[in-house]
Amino acid sequence: MIKMRPYDTTKNYRVFLLIGACWLIAVALGVLPILGWNCLGNLPDCSVILPLYTKKYVAFCISIFVALLLAISVLYARIYILVKSSSRKVMKHSNSEHSMALLRTVIIVVGVFIVCWMPLFVLLLTDVACKQKQCSILLKADWFISLAMINSAMNPVIYTLASREMRRAFIGLLCGCFVTPCTVGGKVNGEGSRSKSSSQIQKPAEQEKQGNVVT
Repeated sequence: MIKMRPYDTTKNYRVFLLIGACWLIAVALGVLPILGWNCLGNLPDCSVILPLYTKKYVAFCISIFVALLLAISVLYARIYILVKSSSRKVMKHSNSEHSMALLRTVIIVVGVFIVCWMPLFVLLLTDVACKQKQCSILLKADWFISLAMINSAMNPVIYTLASREMRRAFIGLLCGCFVTPCTVGGKVNGEGSRSKSSSQIQKPAEQEKQGNVVT
């Protein structure tokens, strides 16, 4: 993020392998209940929040998700330390400040994701540990699920508030949707172009007038 390097297009296969591995893991986790890892034969072992899913399967998925979150947190903490130390060594580099701002934005997004989803993960673990009809908080799972769903709506807001380019793009989107002149930099779009064009038209006329006076 500090020292730009040319991208080797011959290594595109790594990107496709990573994307394929992500989809393979997701499909495998989704197919397990269909293949028989469910509680149809043992209804007392069913999850309260996720009916027809066995509690062992829920615990297995939650453990994978928590491990991924911990790995992501450690990874971004490591990246933040490296970028910060590199930016101190190359303070005159033009990309150092931009890289730090971008990294802070990504860390905020990951942090908000953890804050929004961790209560639901804890509730699912509570569902696994509690027996049926012993934990009344499981009946209020809609609030935890809503908090997790709100995370998807918060990401555009975070990026818009943290990035000047995103704000400009968002303002441009609003201008295109509502077809109204938007103020950018203290000037109204359209007026600046009209004033510029009018000044360009008036300038030759004034030059011609001055030439006539001289002759």
